[in-house]
Amino acid sequence: MKTDTLKKLTLTALFMALSCVATMVIKIPTMIGYANLGDGVVLLGAYFLGPVYGLLAGGVGSMLADILSGYAFYAPGTLIIKGLVAWIGAVLVKKICKGSIPNFKGMLLAGAAAELWMVAGYWAYETLILGNAAAALASIASNGAQGVVGVVVSMALFGLLSKVPELRARIQKG
Repeated sequence: MKTDTLKKLTLTALFMALSCVATMVIKIPTMIGYANLGDGVVLLGAYFLGPVYGLLAGGVGSMLADILSGYAFYAPGTLIIKGLVAWIGAVLVKKICKGSIPNFKGMLLAGAAAELWMVAGYWAYETLILGNAAAALASIASNGAQGVVGVVVSMALFGLLSKVPELRARIQKG
């Protein structure tokens, strides 16, 4: 296996674990589920890993947090929703920043779009679970707040971690 591929797989596994832990460590119960800091790590992983590996890291890591936290009924939805949060964030930040290192504007716009998907995705999933679209509306405010926190956390952490030479090299390789 090529060294670069091994490094990318290792970083993917690291971001899976980080998104799981960030989701589980600080849990704020809401009417349906809980709010957490995991979205920040999902977006951060997307910015460092790109769309495919970011999708794997964000989706699998967040799904594992649901399973380990007793919310297994959310796991299938979370795998898809959080995976697509990472994919959307990675694709959009690359387009907005024209392939260069993500900047404030790019991360803000890409993160906002990705988190809007998260809010809509969980509303749809909860509508399916509850069988009632109106009841699922109760989660929109808490998911929206979680999304805002996720964008801010990802931007702050990106600013710090992009100074690490190995991670900066990963960003520049795409």
